[in-house]
Amino acid sequence: MNKKGELGPTIEEIKEIIENGNFDEFVDKIEGNYFEAKQERPYRIESSDKDEKFLARIELAGDVVAIANAGGGYIVCGLATKVEKELQTDKVSSMKVFEKTTFYTKTEVEEVINAHVYPKLEIDVNWHPY
Repeated sequence: MNKKGELGPTIEEIKEIIENGNFDEFVDKIEGNYFEAKQERPYRIESSDKDEKFLARIELAGDVVAIANAGGGYIVCGLATKVEKELQTDKVSSMKVFEKTTFYTKTEVEEVINAHVYPKLEIDVNWHPY
């Protein structure tokens, strides 16, 4: 539970981890209303398979909408998770560090969100060195 009695870290806690570059602090954090942990490049939005590409775009849009509906938050890529059955959510088990060149560009993500989400959402896409 976070300081507000909700599952997962607060927006402020996540922001502090990111701003301070203390990414190891994500290990053992559970996903919650404001925090979604993802592997290196979890959405195959560039797939040559039409069906896979469509489903990946819908999954990305759905994750962004869920965070937006919670009042904002973070989807953090580069984190491995394991299922926490009793809490019915995932817990970060380790870091999965990757190079910036393998990550999505802000334009790629915005194109997906703008095509599948209405009204338009303001999003921020950043890569932080580890």
